[in-house]
Amino acid sequence: MKKTGSCLILLCLAGMLLMSRCKESCDDPTDMNCPNYDPCLSYEPADADFMILDSLTGWVCDGELFGLITEVDSLFVPNDLIFRAKHENDTYTWKVGTDARTWTEQSFSLDFGINGTGDIPVTLVVSKDDPYGCLTEEERTDSLTKTVHLYSWNSHNSSADTAPPIIGRYFGANEDAPSDTFTLEILGIAPVIGVINLPKDCPSLIEDLVISNRSFLFATGDSKCGKACGTGILQGDNLTFMVDYSLEIDGIRKNKKFLGTKIK
Repeated sequence: MKKTGSCLILLCLAGMLLMSRCKESCDDPTDMNCPNYDPCLSYEPADADFMILDSLTGWVCDGELFGLITEVDSLFVPNDLIFRAKHENDTYTWKVGTDARTWTEQSFSLDFGINGTGDIPVTLVVSKDDPYGCLTEEERTDSLTKTVHLYSWNSHNSSADTAPPIIGRYFGANEDAPSDTFTLEILGIAPVIGVINLPKDCPSLIEDLVISNRSFLFATGDSKCGKACGTGILQGDNLTFMVDYSLEIDGIRKNKKFLGTKIK
Protein backbone atom coordinates (compact mmCIF):
# COMPACT_ATOMS: atom_id res chain seq x y z
CA MET A 1 0.00 0.00 0.00
CA LYS A 2 2.84 2.39 0.88
CA LYS A 3 4.46 1.71 -2.50
CA THR A 4 1.17 2.42 -4.32
CA GLY A 5 0.73 5.67 -2.38
CA SER A 6 4.25 6.79 -3.23
CA CYS A 7 3.60 6.14 -6.91
CA LEU A 8 0.44 8.23 -6.82
CA ILE A 9 2.27 11.11 -5.18
CA LEU A 10 5.02 10.96 -7.80
CA LEU A 11 2.45 10.94 -10.60
CA CYS A 12 0.69 13.98 -9.14
CA LEU A 13 3.97 15.86 -8.78
CA ALA A 14 4.91 14.99 -12.36
CA GLY A 15 1.52 16.24 -13.59
CA MET A 16 1.84 19.50 -11.68
CA LEU A 17 5.34 20.02 -13.05
CA LEU A 18 4.10 19.37 -16.59
CA MET A 19 1.22 21.86 -16.15
CA SER A 20 3.59 24.43 -14.76
CA ARG A 21 5.88 24.06 -17.76
CA CYS A 22 2.89 24.35 -20.13
CA LYS A 23 1.85 27.61 -18.48
CA GLU A 24 5.38 28.93 -18.68
CA SER A 25 5.48 28.14 -22.40
CA CYS A 26 2.15 29.85 -23.11
CA ASP A 27 2.93 32.74 -25.44
CA ASP A 28 -0.39 33.45 -27.17
CA PRO A 29 -1.08 37.20 -26.72
CA THR A 30 -4.78 36.65 -27.51
CA ASP A 31 -5.19 34.05 -24.71
CA MET A 32 -6.10 35.75 -21.45
CA ASN A 33 -4.51 32.85 -19.52
CA CYS A 34 -1.07 33.56 -20.99
CA PRO A 35 1.33 35.94 -19.24
CA ASN A 36 1.80 38.00 -22.42
CA TYR A 37 -1.96 38.47 -22.97
CA ASP A 38 -2.69 41.74 -24.78
CA PRO A 39 -6.41 42.71 -24.68
CA CYS A 40 -5.88 45.38 -27.32
CA LEU A 41 -5.20 42.80 -30.04
CA SER A 42 -8.86 41.81 -30.14
CA TYR A 43 -10.35 45.21 -29.31
CA GLU A 44 -12.02 46.83 -32.32
CA PRO A 45 -12.65 50.56 -32.74
CA ALA A 46 -16.22 51.86 -32.68
CA ASP A 47 -17.98 51.31 -36.02
CA ALA A 48 -21.24 53.08 -36.92
CA ASP A 49 -21.98 51.24 -40.19
CA PHE A 50 -25.65 50.21 -40.37
CA MET A 51 -28.30 48.73 -42.65
CA ILE A 52 -31.69 50.04 -43.72
CA LEU A 53 -33.99 47.04 -44.07
CA ASP A 54 -37.41 46.31 -45.49
CA SER A 55 -39.28 43.50 -43.73
CA LEU A 56 -42.08 41.34 -45.10
CA THR A 57 -43.24 38.85 -42.47
CA GLY A 58 -46.18 36.91 -41.14
CA TRP A 59 -47.03 34.73 -44.13
CA VAL A 60 -47.80 31.03 -43.82
CA CYS A 61 -46.66 28.17 -46.08
CA ASP A 62 -47.70 24.62 -45.15
CA GLY A 63 -48.56 25.79 -41.65
CA GLU A 64 -45.19 27.48 -41.07
CA LEU A 65 -44.51 31.21 -40.87
CA PHE A 66 -42.04 32.68 -43.34
CA GLY A 67 -40.82 36.14 -44.25
CA LEU A 68 -38.17 38.16 -46.00
CA ILE A 69 -35.81 40.96 -44.92
CA THR A 70 -33.90 42.89 -47.58
CA GLU A 71 -31.53 45.87 -47.51
CA VAL A 72 -32.93 48.92 -49.33
CA ASP A 73 -32.15 52.55 -50.02
CA SER A 74 -35.70 53.49 -50.99
CA LEU A 75 -39.21 52.35 -50.10
CA PHE A 76 -42.79 53.40 -50.62
CA VAL A 77 -44.80 54.46 -47.57
CA PRO A 78 -46.45 53.44 -45.30
CA ASN A 79 -44.25 50.34 -45.07
CA ASP A 80 -42.05 50.05 -41.96
CA LEU A 81 -38.27 50.28 -42.11
CA ILE A 82 -35.78 48.56 -39.82
CA PHE A 83 -32.52 50.31 -38.90
CA ARG A 84 -29.83 47.91 -37.69
CA ALA A 85 -26.22 48.58 -36.67
CA LYS A 86 -23.84 46.07 -38.25
CA HIS A 87 -21.36 45.98 -35.35
CA GLU A 88 -21.37 45.59 -31.59
CA ASN A 89 -20.77 48.87 -29.75
CA ASP A 90 -21.47 50.03 -26.21
CA THR A 91 -23.81 52.93 -27.00
CA TYR A 92 -26.03 53.77 -29.96
CA THR A 93 -27.74 57.08 -30.73
CA TRP A 94 -30.00 57.29 -33.77
CA LYS A 95 -31.51 60.38 -35.37
CA VAL A 96 -34.01 60.07 -38.22
CA GLY A 97 -34.86 63.08 -40.34
CA THR A 98 -36.44 65.94 -38.41
CA ASP A 99 -37.94 63.60 -35.79
CA ALA A 100 -37.21 65.00 -32.33
CA ARG A 101 -36.87 61.51 -30.86
CA THR A 102 -33.70 59.50 -30.47
CA TRP A 103 -33.30 55.72 -30.36
CA THR A 104 -30.61 53.92 -28.37
CA GLU A 105 -31.05 50.30 -29.46
CA GLN A 106 -28.79 48.42 -31.85
CA SER A 107 -31.85 47.79 -34.02
CA PHE A 108 -35.34 49.32 -34.21
CA SER A 109 -38.23 49.72 -36.65
CA LEU A 110 -40.10 52.85 -37.65
CA ASP A 111 -43.34 53.59 -39.48
CA PHE A 112 -43.13 56.86 -41.39
CA GLY A 113 -46.84 57.04 -42.15
CA ILE A 114 -48.39 57.93 -45.46
CA ASN A 115 -46.97 61.48 -45.48
CA GLY A 116 -43.34 60.65 -44.68
CA THR A 117 -41.97 61.08 -48.18
CA GLY A 118 -38.76 62.51 -49.60
CA ASP A 119 -35.08 62.00 -48.82
CA ILE A 120 -34.74 61.17 -45.12
CA PRO A 121 -31.25 61.40 -43.54
CA VAL A 122 -30.52 58.74 -40.91
CA THR A 123 -27.55 59.22 -38.58
CA LEU A 124 -26.05 56.73 -36.15
CA VAL A 125 -23.49 57.77 -33.52
CA VAL A 126 -21.80 54.97 -31.56
CA SER A 127 -19.18 54.72 -28.85
CA LYS A 128 -17.09 52.04 -27.19
CA ASP A 129 -15.88 51.72 -23.62
CA ASP A 130 -12.10 51.53 -23.43
CA PRO A 131 -11.09 50.17 -19.99
CA TYR A 132 -7.64 49.07 -21.20
CA GLY A 133 -6.74 52.27 -23.04
CA CYS A 134 -6.46 50.44 -26.35
CA LEU A 135 -8.11 53.05 -28.56
CA THR A 136 -7.31 56.59 -29.55
CA GLU A 137 -9.87 59.27 -28.78
CA GLU A 138 -11.02 59.22 -32.41
CA GLU A 139 -11.46 55.41 -32.34
CA ARG A 140 -13.76 55.45 -29.31
CA THR A 141 -16.60 57.08 -31.25
CA ASP A 142 -17.87 56.89 -34.81
CA SER A 143 -20.78 58.30 -36.79
CA LEU A 144 -22.39 57.64 -40.16
CA THR A 145 -25.27 59.21 -42.10
CA LYS A 146 -27.22 57.47 -44.84
CA THR A 147 -30.20 58.72 -46.84
CA VAL A 148 -33.29 56.67 -47.56
CA HIS A 149 -35.75 57.83 -50.23
CA LEU A 150 -39.42 57.41 -49.33
CA TYR A 151 -42.16 57.88 -51.89
CA SER A 152 -45.91 57.43 -52.09
CA TRP A 153 -47.32 54.54 -54.08
CA ASN A 154 -50.75 52.97 -54.06
CA SER A 155 -51.71 50.26 -56.51
CA HIS A 156 -55.18 51.77 -56.87
CA ASN A 157 -54.29 55.35 -57.74
CA SER A 158 -50.70 55.33 -59.02
CA SER A 159 -49.31 54.94 -62.52
CA ALA A 160 -46.68 52.55 -63.84
CA ASP A 161 -44.17 55.40 -63.75
CA THR A 162 -44.40 55.61 -59.96
CA ALA A 163 -44.60 51.88 -59.29
CA PRO A 164 -41.84 50.16 -57.26
CA PRO A 165 -39.02 48.73 -59.38
CA ILE A 166 -40.10 45.12 -58.81
CA ILE A 167 -43.18 45.63 -60.98
CA GLY A 168 -42.51 44.32 -64.49
CA ARG A 169 -41.70 41.32 -66.71
CA TYR A 170 -38.78 38.92 -66.22
CA PHE A 171 -37.38 36.47 -68.74
CA GLY A 172 -35.56 33.43 -67.36
CA ALA A 173 -35.91 29.83 -66.21
CA ASN A 174 -35.91 27.59 -63.19
CA GLU A 175 -32.47 26.42 -62.08
CA ASP A 176 -33.36 22.77 -62.61
CA ALA A 177 -34.40 23.41 -66.25
CA PRO A 178 -32.26 26.29 -67.59
CA SER A 179 -33.23 25.72 -71.24
CA ASP A 180 -36.98 25.78 -70.51
CA THR A 181 -37.34 29.56 -70.53
CA PHE A 182 -40.46 31.59 -69.86
CA THR A 183 -41.58 35.09 -68.85
CA LEU A 184 -42.87 35.82 -65.37
CA GLU A 185 -44.77 39.06 -64.83
CA ILE A 186 -45.59 41.03 -61.67
CA LEU A 187 -48.58 43.32 -62.07
CA GLY A 188 -49.01 46.07 -59.53
CA ILE A 189 -51.57 48.48 -60.92
CA ALA A 190 -55.25 48.02 -60.06
CA PRO A 191 -57.49 46.37 -61.07
CA VAL A 192 -54.96 43.61 -61.87
CA ILE A 193 -52.48 42.97 -59.03
CA GLY A 194 -50.57 39.72 -58.81
CA VAL A 195 -48.12 37.37 -60.49
CA ILE A 196 -48.63 35.78 -63.91
CA ASN A 197 -47.02 32.56 -65.19
CA LEU A 198 -45.72 31.10 -61.94
CA PRO A 199 -45.24 28.19 -62.34
CA LYS A 200 -44.67 28.18 -66.08
CA ASP A 201 -47.79 28.02 -68.27
CA CYS A 202 -50.08 28.54 -65.29
CA PRO A 203 -53.14 30.57 -66.42
CA SER A 204 -54.07 31.50 -62.86
CA LEU A 205 -53.17 34.90 -61.44
CA ILE A 206 -51.47 34.73 -58.03
CA GLU A 207 -53.32 37.35 -56.01
CA ASP A 208 -52.36 36.29 -52.48
CA LEU A 209 -49.17 38.32 -52.26
CA VAL A 210 -47.59 41.36 -50.67
CA ILE A 211 -45.31 43.60 -52.73
CA SER A 212 -42.54 45.85 -51.52
CA ASN A 213 -39.90 47.92 -53.31
CA ARG A 214 -37.68 45.06 -54.53
CA SER A 215 -39.29 42.01 -52.95
CA PHE A 216 -42.55 40.09 -52.65
CA LEU A 217 -44.10 37.18 -50.76
CA PHE A 218 -46.83 34.93 -52.04
CA ALA A 219 -48.80 31.90 -50.91
CA THR A 220 -51.56 30.28 -52.94
CA GLY A 221 -54.15 27.72 -52.07
CA ASP A 222 -54.94 24.69 -54.18
CA SER A 223 -55.35 25.51 -57.86
CA LYS A 224 -55.05 23.80 -61.21
CA CYS A 225 -51.34 24.73 -61.11
CA GLY A 226 -50.64 23.32 -57.65
CA LYS A 227 -50.08 24.88 -54.25
CA ALA A 228 -47.22 27.37 -54.32
CA CYS A 229 -45.52 29.74 -51.87
CA GLY A 230 -42.26 31.63 -51.78
CA THR A 231 -40.30 34.85 -51.94
CA GLY A 232 -38.88 36.98 -54.73
CA ILE A 233 -36.05 39.52 -54.63
CA LEU A 234 -35.04 42.03 -57.29
CA GLN A 235 -31.31 42.56 -56.88
CA GLY A 236 -29.61 45.91 -56.41
CA ASP A 237 -29.10 46.35 -60.16
CA ASN A 238 -32.92 46.44 -60.52
CA LEU A 239 -32.58 43.90 -63.35
CA THR A 240 -31.73 40.48 -61.88
CA PHE A 241 -34.67 38.71 -60.27
CA MET A 242 -34.66 35.58 -58.10
CA VAL A 243 -37.72 33.73 -56.85
CA ASP A 244 -37.31 30.95 -54.28
CA TYR A 245 -40.53 28.98 -54.13
CA SER A 246 -41.97 25.56 -53.56
CA LEU A 247 -44.72 23.87 -55.50
CA GLU A 248 -46.98 21.08 -54.29
CA ILE A 249 -48.78 18.91 -56.83
CA ASP A 250 -50.68 15.75 -55.82
CA GLY A 251 -49.25 15.92 -52.30
CA ILE A 252 -45.62 16.15 -53.45
CA ARG A 253 -43.77 19.43 -52.81
CA LYS A 254 -40.68 20.42 -54.77
CA ASN A 255 -38.37 23.38 -54.22
CA LYS A 256 -37.76 25.66 -57.19
CA LYS A 257 -35.68 28.74 -57.98
CA PHE A 258 -36.46 31.07 -60.85
CA LEU A 259 -33.63 33.27 -62.19
CA GLY A 260 -34.61 36.02 -64.60
CA THR A 261 -33.72 39.38 -66.10
CA LYS A 262 -36.09 42.32 -66.34
CA ILE A 263 -37.39 43.09 -69.83
CA LYS A 264 -39.55 45.91 -71.20
